Amino acid sequence: MKGYKVTPEHRINPLHKVGDGHQVFVVYKDKPTKIYDHVQYPIKYIDRIKESTDYENGSIVDVYYKEM
Repeated sequence: MKGYKVTPEHRINPLHKVGDGHQVFVVYKDKPTKIYDHVQYPIKYIDRIKESTDYENGSIVDVYYKEM
């Protein structure tokens, strides 16, 4: 899996600063996978991603999480 971690300065929700949490993986069809660390509410985070146009138009092929 080719991917990269999204850096804190590109995150808008300050909850990622709390630490712990989960990693969320956003797998794209034609782009590297984005990995978000320290997500406190991964189900809600994924629900928001699934509302995006990238998800609706098929650019995102999978979204999942795992505990850190």
